[in-house]
Amino acid sequence: MFNLGIDVAKAKLDCALRLPNGKHRNKVVENNHQGFTALHAWLLKHAAGSPKVCMEATGTYWEGVAEYLAGLGMVVSVINPAQIKAFSASRLVRTKTDKADAQLIADFAHERQPEPWQAPSPAEQSLRALVLRLDALQAMRQQESNRLEVARAAVRQGIEDHIAWLDAEIKALILA
Repeated sequence: MFNLGIDVAKAKLDCALRLPNGKHRNKVVENNHQGFTALHAWLLKHAAGSPKVCMEATGTYWEGVAEYLAGLGMVVSVINPAQIKAFSASRLVRTKTDKADAQLIADFAHERQPEPWQAPSPAEQSLRALVLRLDALQAMRQQESNRLEVARAAVRQGIEDHIAWLDAEIKALILA
């Protein structure tokens, strides 16, 4: 059984394919559609067309690759990073590189057989995106409010205008 561990970052995916003999093959691809297709081609090259895939839930950066690979029919597990940290500690691993992390995730998947991830429905995806956007807008508004308290006259109007725009966007999201 092949296991694919993916260490997810904003711009790249460090991938480790755990072969049935326990050895690893590594590849780094971009965290975008081109990278996903390159990863799929690489898996096919290694006769690992449908490995069990495991990755950490790193912000929202994992979502695209998880959806892509699940769409190809692969079993994808998305796990809490604390699980990998504990697994690493249990193995006394001190090396902390993206390549080593990907291999560790592949080994975790092989040994622990984590539960498969279920892709959220389009409605759930939309709701999550709206909630994340609302949180971001509210954080920006708080930052601008803090700036306004100490703002010089030269920038005060711009900050007030931005706060008004943020208030309108927040209201529109809440009423949506």
